[in-house]
Amino acid sequence: MATISPTNCQLLCDSVAAHLIAEVGLIGSPSAIVAGQATSLGHVAGLGDAGQEFALIDAFEQFVANENAWLAVVQAYNTLLDGAAAACAALDAATAGLAAFLQANSLQVDPHFLDAFNHAATRRSLVATLGAFLAFGNAVANLGQISVTGATTGTFAAGTSVNSAYGNAPLALVNAGSGATGASPTVATVTYNKYNASGVLQTGQTATATMPNGSAPGTAVALSGAAAGIAVTGISVTGGNSGDTLAIKSALLRTVGY
Repeated sequence: MATISPTNCQLLCDSVAAHLIAEVGLIGSPSAIVAGQATSLGHVAGLGDAGQEFALIDAFEQFVANENAWLAVVQAYNTLLDGAAAACAALDAATAGLAAFLQANSLQVDPHFLDAFNHAATRRSLVATLGAFLAFGNAVANLGQISVTGATTGTFAAGTSVNSAYGNAPLALVNAGSGATGASPTVATVTYNKYNASGVLQTGQTATATMPNGSAPGTAVALSGAAAGIAVTGISVTGGNSGDTLAIKSALLRTVGY
């Protein structure tokens, strides 16, 4: 069997992740389904014919019991991951070792797929687990921000890093203030940490972005070189406008689908 192509590998990994994301959405939030159960049973009880109600109620109560059993299963994340084990093992075989294949082809998987694969790896003796850097990082609104006090001055405050279980996420400069930025375009130099292509943590990396003057709140500008990382350790400015607040946010590398 020929080795699967990188494009098709990403497609299948993303498809598995999309299923997991949908299933995770049910964890902790079955209230609408439970309310619907009562409504369904009420429909049977309200038929107005004792014979019809008697003939149907046992079956509908069994239906509700079966649904509750299923809901109990999907409330556990690891149980959801178990369901993807066969697909993960098959992809590991099709790539002759998924971890090495992803690294060789500069691919990152969705975090949900990484969780599923590594869960399966401990149960099925797969070639190797996936390192954190092989999954793209999560979206974070503020990895760090600077409150600008002058043309080249400001106060930096650290924010929240990307989840340490995963890898780099694309970084952008964002107007985090409540109003438009000031009269001058502001060049921000960002110091950040990232994983390199081999999964080695590199600190003290730098990239820049220019926030146009008069930018509305929430305006985002990608960092130079399509910079992606996991943490921000500093921001400096030139052409700054006193009173502006600029932050660095991360975004998902891509949205996965079936």
